[in-house]
Amino acid sequence: MLKISAATNGRVKVDPIDCLLLQHMTWRVPEQRVWIRDWLWDNLIPSVDSGGAIDGSSTEGSTMTEVDQFRLLLNNLRHEIITALRKTSGDVTGIQGGRNVDVALIQSLQMEVRRISTVLQRRRDDLARHMETLEQSGDHLWLDPDEAISARQLLLPRTGGVCGGVAEDGCRCPCARSIVIIIG
Repeated sequence: MLKISAATNGRVKVDPIDCLLLQHMTWRVPEQRVWIRDWLWDNLIPSVDSGGAIDGSSTEGSTMTEVDQFRLLLNNLRHEIITALRKTSGDVTGIQGGRNVDVALIQSLQMEVRRISTVLQRRRDDLARHMETLEQSGDHLWLDPDEAISARQLLLPRTGGVCGGVAEDGCRCPCARSIVIIIG
């Protein structure tokens, strides 16, 4: 059903807005419909609190958000890179006497930074695509126009906040900047 919704709206991939159709199919008693709709709205896109922190994307029982996890990962990578660079006195090629094992570690960390960068870019692209879909939700063939307007009003600001948080971690986060400066 979700793939049909995506295809009839001119998309190859299912977008979170297609999941709003689930509110019409997953309840057993009519009273559950509102609860299911609210749950979908709360969980389709992580929300942003007034301080800019993103919540709703963490796993149950965890207080770390997706952006917090990327920050922690980038900070740990930065620490490992600095430690490895100190061991080689800044030699990232091994030409100036850096030990092969330390140079190999630096190269491995460079690959890990590239992988994380790719993940952040994909996440940002997915969120940007979702924002575009939300902006065009009035033309959605399967959603009631009032439902589409409500979804756009509620989810568009959340998506923009999350997209900004992911972009910040990928581009403006001090850890990410220092990693790029350190290893190029």
